[in-house]
Amino acid sequence: MPTLSTTEAGFTRRQLSSKAVVLRQAGDGVYTIDGAKGNLPSNNQVLMDMGRCLERLFTMHPVDFSENLLKPGGTLMPDEYKYTQVGPFLLRSQIDVRHSIHEDAFYDIKTRAIRDIRLDVTHYEKYQKFKIQNLKNHRLSFETEFMDMVRASFPKNSLQMRIGGMKGLFVAYHNTADILGFETLTRDEVDCYTYGSPFAAEFFYKAALRMAEMMLDDLLRKLPPTRAIRIVVKPLLGGRLIYAAAPLKEEEGFPEYSISWGGTPEHVYSGTLNTDIIVNNTRVRGPFYPLPEDKLEVYAGITPMEDEQIARTRYRQLMLETDL
Repeated sequence: MPTLSTTEAGFTRRQLSSKAVVLRQAGDGVYTIDGAKGNLPSNNQVLMDMGRCLERLFTMHPVDFSENLLKPGGTLMPDEYKYTQVGPFLLRSQIDVRHSIHEDAFYDIKTRAIRDIRLDVTHYEKYQKFKIQNLKNHRLSFETEFMDMVRASFPKNSLQMRIGGMKGLFVAYHNTADILGFETLTRDEVDCYTYGSPFAAEFFYKAALRMAEMMLDDLLRKLPPTRAIRIVVKPLLGGRLIYAAAPLKEEEGFPEYSISWGGTPEHVYSGTLNTDIIVNNTRVRGPFYPLPEDKLEVYAGITPMEDEQIARTRYRQLMLETDL
């Protein structure tokens, strides 16, 4: 099993970048949350397309795959989803595959390009002859690829599997030209690599949703009623998260919206979510590995930004830093 001895621990730069979403009214007090990417293409579109293609390849009969994916005019079955409710949230997770015998056993498929490609996606063709050559090493090794996946992908995978009630994860390593290997992991294994234990993963999953509820309630109270709001958030080390929100103009939000803010918003609200983690009555900072017998508590509070001019500046800055 890989170790962390040769790999940098901690969050990736992308995980600490700003993220934007759009909150839309759906009627009867219901809101939807969508990514605020707007009409801009993804900088890793080739990997997204490759992932969709490989998911179909792994789950379809070869004849069906050829007829429906490789030939013009083919049709594909729609994606399947599972839903779960936690508090006021109804969450959706795409289901990639189910067990052929145990029909209630669902799994997530993860296609993972080698690290060199992910760091230079625009020139991915340069790395199509690269292979995973060693079990352990700093480059072109299973250890490097696995540990990079733990840092960059497992936090999201853990959430997806928990929302979808999935049993595990099926990983396919590739260089966009060849499949380099396969691996399966249970959800408990992903939880242990990410949070230290399944117990901790479940605890922080629910705590994170509760804090998201606090943030949304706060900004909905502070902003004037509107059909759509763009929200930008940025996590900070030390247990803080800053956020800023502004109503979308009609032309920005319906039916398409752009990532640009279209000038200075008329109304902007910003706040800071502050958290403290208490383990066995002791405040902790940094990594820790809670056990089921430990007493875990999270205290969270919101500090509003009272100066609207500073809030506007923060909103613009976060938008400029938004990672797409």
